This record gives sequence, structure tokens and C-alpha cells, in this order.
Amino acid sequence: MMMVLGLFVFQLRTVPYQQLQYQRNWRHVTNNRVNRRPTTQFLGPDNDQLTFSGVLMPEVTGGRLSLLALELMAEQGKAWPLIEGGGTIYGMYVIESLSRRKRNFSPAVKREK
Repeated sequence: MMMVLGLFVFQLRTVPYQQLQYQRNWRHVTNNRVNRRPTTQFLGPDNDQLTFSGVLMPEVTGGRLSLLALELMAEQGKAWPLIEGGGTIYGMYVIESLSRRKRNFSPAVKREK
């Protein structure tokens, strides 16, 4: 098991990811002043963002059903607990987007000498 989002398990049989990007943000507001440089005020933490990327090969990994499960979770609009396989708890996360790109390969490719 690589990671769990709600009841969905990221693993080789479902949707394995090759890269995980974790971005933390903090909020600041800028206040303009007369004849002086603007100052900034710290407002606190902003939302963290996680991005998973990988290659899905249906003959080895999960296929359309795995992606469909993630789409259904996203359509519910709920926040899901995200827990890494090593036990790190990231917190509650929503799925904001899911993108896929297909490549078609012809099984009848002839080689020429």
C-alpha cells in the first residue's frame, strides 16, 4: 500500500503513482503606506496542495474502474483523510481535478528491414 485517500487505496493493482508533489502555502496581505514601503501582515496558513502523477498500464495496474472510483469520490465533493503507507497523516483532502492522457498503440505494427 502506497497511500490511502478515504477508502481508496493507492497500490500497484489500482492507481500507483510515480511522483508526489506536496506544496505548502501561507497567506500574507500587503498594506500600502504613504511615503513608505508597503508592509505585509501574516494571515496564517493557506491550503496545502498535493499532486500525484504516474502512468497507468491496465495490463499491469488498475484500469478504468480505479479511475472511475476516484471520479465518483470527487463528484461527492467530500473531504477524505489522506494517510501515507508509512503512517504519515496528511489530513483531510478534496479531489479538485483529475486529468488523463491516452496513447494509442497499434498491435499490428510491421517491421521493415
